[in-house]
Amino acid sequence: MFMSSVADPRAFSKESLSEKGYRKEAKLFLMGVLENTFLIVDPDGKLQEELKRRICGLPTQQGQELSILLEEILKNKEKRIVKCLKDVFSSGIPGETLNLCYEIKEKCRTDALVASYEAIEEYNRAGKSIAEVVPLSDYSDSYFEKKRRKFLSDMPPIGQMEDKDANEIIVRIIKFTKWLRFYDKQIGKGDRLRAFRMGISHILKLWLDQGHFAKAVDGPVEIITSPMEYGQSDESEYVRERKEKNNKERVEKIFSDLIKPLQKEFPWKIELKVKKDPQNIFHARHIQAQSAIVLFERGFDLFNNGTFKRAIIKVDNGSSKHLAEYRQLPE
Repeated sequence: MFMSSVADPRAFSKESLSEKGYRKEAKLFLMGVLENTFLIVDPDGKLQEELKRRICGLPTQQGQELSILLEEILKNKEKRIVKCLKDVFSSGIPGETLNLCYEIKEKCRTDALVASYEAIEEYNRAGKSIAEVVPLSDYSDSYFEKKRRKFLSDMPPIGQMEDKDANEIIVRIIKFTKWLRFYDKQIGKGDRLRAFRMGISHILKLWLDQGHFAKAVDGPVEIITSPMEYGQSDESEYVRERKEKNNKERVEKIFSDLIKPLQKEFPWKIELKVKKDPQNIFHARHIQAQSAIVLFERGFDLFNNGTFKRAIIKVDNGSSKHLAEYRQLPE
């Protein structure tokens, strides 16, 4: 699952990165950002620009690998770099790097602040005590990197977790998004809609309660599915019309039993999108946030008698093109 961090650009100094071991630690951090870490920056992007200036200004021998990684992050900045809300700052936006990083770390509740030892001493002298500070020089041995790797490849099904841990996993998916998309073909059957509503509502409640942007945006929240029956060319007109009628009735039921109750419960624009999928390219169930794509193995019928069903949830960023193709199908 996803981690979040603030990076003090001063940790990427030319002097420190001249050491091979230090460059290796910096490379590992940037690779982690590409995989499953949100890099939180100020609303004006000052930290992002300073990081870019420092890494791109390195001599070729020192900075080539780091520059390539940073270029990849910037190319996908909508997925990996998050500009926080201006109102997280108590009295305007602080101008100094020290204050910027501290305010973002504290107000956005990121998992860590990555900094140099010199900066950490500066934070201490300024009376800005931060529990989760990770020295970049020791990044590979940090609790942050160990947890990041565990979330990426060693996470049990949510039904085997305590409820609070399962909820934490869901929050990590949606915390820094401005919109959400739910993909679940089974919703198109028009069955078990109360169960689907409970699962989706649970996720949306977590977003409303803990999402950084949730109270500042209109969404949208999209629920994307497909009809269950398709007319075949060798079928009679009567059969094709019956299938079309059944599909229409299902869509009306989904709208009345799922979409309308969610619209009443939450402040965002909540939309139903039913895609024609005669080639059956849509199968796996996903949640897509602004910066994340996550596979929900069993879809959004999440609960069994009030407890989470056993289901695998894992990062699936490789499905981006597949989901884009599905969204382009006609409604």
